[in-house]
Amino acid sequence: MLAATDAARERAVWSPLASIPAVRRGRIHFLRGNYLVVPGPRVVLAADAFARTLHPEAFE
Repeated sequence: MLAATDAARERAVWSPLASIPAVRRGRIHFLRGNYLVVPGPRVVLAADAFARTLHPEAFE
């Protein structure tokens, strides 16, 4: 995940696309890393990062 300042900067890039419902509702999530650039075992780390971002309550 990104630090708060990095996330704010990334969201600013998306702001011109406010006609997209996910952007308008603030439902854009950013993951840092190159987990999916090269196929391999890191795909599991990417799946974990996605799951924790989308469903943090499942990991409490």
